[in-house]
Amino acid sequence: MVINIRPATKLYLLVFVMSVFILGVGIFGVIGMRKMSRNTETMYADRMLPLQELTQIRYSYTTGIRIVAEALENHTLTPVMANTKIELAQRIIEQNWQAYLQTYLTPEETQLVKQTSLLKEQADKAISDLNQKIQDLESGVPDKIGKEN
Repeated sequence: MVINIRPATKLYLLVFVMSVFILGVGIFGVIGMRKMSRNTETMYADRMLPLQELTQIRYSYTTGIRIVAEALENHTLTPVMANTKIELAQRIIEQNWQAYLQTYLTPEETQLVKQTSLLKEQADKAISDLNQKIQDLESGVPDKIGKEN
């Protein structure tokens, strides 16, 4: 039966079959790209943004708290400026921490959050002590920064 078909018809049939095949591969590729795009968006939202938030928290503790305390101890920063910088750092830390807690957390990350919360409480207490020392400096009480321990 195929032998009796004209050569032109055979070529048209071949072109049609190849076009359907190419169209199928293209559709399959588009579906795969959409799936990969969704996975990338999910990875970014679940991994990269939380990592940025944690990095910002670490940076705020380092530059907003520790360096300010050292500058205050070395008398290169006034108590008022130190207080302002510490308040800004605390706001940034709290905003990023709350945003991090709103992201998807794996069971392992949930355990790490519990441990980090305990460390954060200790750091918050140290910051509170530092704020008290700054208030003492502002009110004229002798310098206590760096004299303990």
